Amino acid sequence: ISRTGIFELPVVEAIFRLVDGSDTVLDVGANIGYMTAVALSAGAKKVIAFEPHPDLFARLLRNVGRWDNEPRFTGRVNVRNEAIDSGGGRVTLFIPKGEFAGNQGIATLETNIDQTEFDKVEVAGTTLDTVIHEHREPIGLLKIDIEGHEFQAFRGGSDSLGNRRIRDIIYEDFRGVDSDASKLLASYGYSIFGLRSSLAGPVLREGLSGGKLPFGEHNLVATLDPDRVRRRMSPRGYKCLSRKARQGYLQEPQRRTASLPSL
Repeated sequence: ISRTGIFELPVVEAIFRLVDGSDTVLDVGANIGYMTAVALSAGAKKVIAFEPHPDLFARLLRNVGRWDNEPRFTGRVNVRNEAIDSGGGRVTLFIPKGEFAGNQGIATLETNIDQTEFDKVEVAGTTLDTVIHEHREPIGLLKIDIEGHEFQAFRGGSDSLGNRRIRDIIYEDFRGVDSDASKLLASYGYSIFGLRSSLAGPVLREGLSGGKLPFGEHNLVATLDPDRVRRRMSPRGYKCLSRKARQGYLQEPQRRTASLPSL
């Protein structure tokens, strides 16, 4: 962040390169809306953002309300106070008692934890299949970061995944292609790449195997169109930091990074 002004630079760059102007983007685990802002700045036609934590959702809602005052962003974001799970109904969100104040991105739906160390909040749940069926259009990009619950979320999207209704998926998984989530995506025909940054630009890693990824390399791209991803990700440099991106989205022209909608 101190070097570029951008959080999760390889993910931001991948969104800038993979999103087309006709795409709908799902931001699952939206928090206060940073990656939603990225998808808007990348030119997505629409973003549907999901955040189950009530306090974070309130902040997300305020941010989206501010963006709606700008004509280029008006009406392009739909926010939903829901968790994405393998089934619908009410689900339990576990919030770390000691750590959450310092890192408000670590609440989880996972139950294989010491539950005495967590506060519990009942929240609304839904599935990827339900959302995509309601939307009635294919999804260009799904960005999902829900603290280890990705496998269950993908299980709830089996129909959409099997019918090729989600083109690209960016997700976090420290086990790489050996995880249950990655194996499930591969079974539906997705090609999976590791994603990291370098001084020269983003780097795709192919042929991942052998357990956990190296420290700091926890982001993955799954796609139904690997040639498109290779082509889009191959140019050197960073589109999200380029002069052209700054001209398109900057509110303050003197800044050195692409401007996202303010949070």
